[in-house]
Amino acid sequence: MPLTAKRPARWSWRTLLPWIVSVVPLACGLAVMNWQIERELRASSEATTRQVIEHVDHILDNLANAALTLLPLAGTPCADAQLALRSQVTRNAFVRSTNLFQHHNLYCSSLFGDFDEQVETNDYTDGRLWLMDGNSVTPGHPLLVYRASDGDRGAITTVDGDHLLTALRLIGPEETLQIRVGKAWMGKDGVVHEGVPPAAAAADVTLGSTRYPFSVHGGYEAGKQGEVLRSHYPALLSLLLVLG
Repeated sequence: MPLTAKRPARWSWRTLLPWIVSVVPLACGLAVMNWQIERELRASSEATTRQVIEHVDHILDNLANAALTLLPLAGTPCADAQLALRSQVTRNAFVRSTNLFQHHNLYCSSLFGDFDEQVETNDYTDGRLWLMDGNSVTPGHPLLVYRASDGDRGAITTVDGDHLLTALRLIGPEETLQIRVGKAWMGKDGVVHEGVPPAAAAADVTLGSTRYPFSVHGGYEAGKQGEVLRSHYPALLSLLLVLG
């Protein structure tokens, strides 16, 4: 008859060692895979952000060319310039409206002809670009406005915000993308906000245009890394579990 009482088994290095050995390859493998996924997401985010910038640059090239073409007409009577203003709208798919101003007063519009509206230079970032949350014609609907000036006279062209939304939604359908002009920014919801766009939860990237005063913010929502891990690396993840 044994004289020692039976005691519950205790964890020892001998019992813990197999578990440690099994966890090491899994932990190391997951760390390497997570690092690789972060690199892939950042590279993808940067590429998408550059594509959006290139597309918006192309849109602004059209607006700038139209504005510079009309600039010599600034100061002439609206009746004499109105045909040229409407011609630029007809010929250019991106130009929604064209306008002329003098002495900080917008006096001629392709939509209404003779007009009277104050032009505030401070509204424009770098004196050229303004992201609006709407105007009297389409309140609450975003517009991107380009301004070209020569002294106290100049030309203003606008593009509908739907063209910007197309770039944000189609070029990066799985990413969070915002375009920022000065203190205003717009995301895929089509609403113009004031301030700084929120940083993306993963692969946050901010790139600016080298030709026009705007920037694009890109990245992914939280949980994207886990989603990529499960969808792109199931075989490797299973192999790590088997090795463990």
